[in-house]
Amino acid sequence: SQKVDKLDKLSLPKNITQLQAFLELASYYRRFIKEFSKKARPLLKLLKKDKDFKWG
Repeated sequence: SQKVDKLDKLSLPKNITQLQAFLELASYYRRFIKEFSKKARPLLKLLKKDKDFKWG
C-alpha cells in the first residue's frame, strides 16, 4: 500500500508541520496499534503552543 511505503521512507520530523503530518498518517493505522493514544501522547505534547519543539 502507498501509505505503508510512506511510513518506510519517513525521516525524523524536523519541525511541527512534519510531526503533524506523521501523526495524521500514523492515526490512519491506530486500530492496528495497541494503545496508540498512549504511545502518541508524548508526540502530541510537542504540538502544544507552550512547548518548544525538540526531537531527541
